[in-house]
Amino acid sequence: PHYRFVQSPPSLLASLTDKTETYDLARRHGLDVPRHVVVADVSDLERAAAEVGYPCFLKPARSPDWAQPEARAALGQTKLVCARDPSSLRAAFERARPFAERHVVQEVVPGPDTDNYYVVCYVDAKGAPRARFVHRKLLMRPPGRGVGCLIESVRHDALAARAMDFLLTLGHLGLAGLEFKRDPRDGRLKLLDLNPRWGIGDSLAAVCGIDMAWLYYLDCLGLDLRLPSRYRCGVKWVQMRSYLRAAWIAHRQGHVGLVRSLLNLRGELHHSVLALDDLRPTAWTLGDMLAGRLSRGPQGVAVAGRAIPRSGREANGRTPGRGDGR
Repeated sequence: PHYRFVQSPPSLLASLTDKTETYDLARRHGLDVPRHVVVADVSDLERAAAEVGYPCFLKPARSPDWAQPEARAALGQTKLVCARDPSSLRAAFERARPFAERHVVQEVVPGPDTDNYYVVCYVDAKGAPRARFVHRKLLMRPPGRGVGCLIESVRHDALAARAMDFLLTLGHLGLAGLEFKRDPRDGRLKLLDLNPRWGIGDSLAAVCGIDMAWLYYLDCLGLDLRLPSRYRCGVKWVQMRSYLRAAWIAHRQGHVGLVRSLLNLRGELHHSVLALDDLRPTAWTLGDMLAGRLSRGPQGVAVAGRAIPRSGREANGRTPGRGDGR
């Protein structure tokens, strides 16, 4: 009774956080999606792989299912698993099956990280389109299937218009981010994901002139704010800790050389935590990195600044929560 929020009805939010329902909605509204098959049992894997092919991704139909502490410990804190053959797909499914009733086997859309575009849209409380912003991923962690750790603002008016029209047709309110990837096999942009929430790289929009967080705040108060329709392009945002790791992985896998990765940092660059007027977030991050290195042991992996046994269980049998050690 004391707060006002701008958000879609719970029924629509439930559909948008279920990948199978999101893909069905997208196809009905003329958006391309990758080939995918819903699996509920081991017997479904062979059929799914035959339709999708290898390599393929295994991920939960509902992303929150893998956000459980037990799932994160068992699956390595990942949003999806890449399988390159029947044995690896079956092994991944056996590990993931206890945490979700339905999973999705999805084709891998080929192409570099730079073919990934993320469209951020805002629809106000009255259902009117208010802001659109597009960024391109220059490098993801892990490369090819992770979160963008180096992104760049770009203009793609046609894609932004399609994304906004889709949200308006659904009756979505508030902010949403839609991720697309250009398929080099047919040149079409395919919807990979839809997040009816704030994303880690959305702050780049504010840097470029589209401050959607401020817009959302005023919208909740019933006030009006006119944002510019144009924004600065070619501005980059980096999460340096993840970027350095991703650059090294991409180098080792032969995707992108280290020199080229470092050259991508040229130009106007904004950091996720580094700001000269407030160095505390940077100090916290460096301290967390150091603590993680010191606590990493031969039988464990560092999670949230301390070592976690590979079984994901503490010596007392307790499963570590996401906030432990933070």
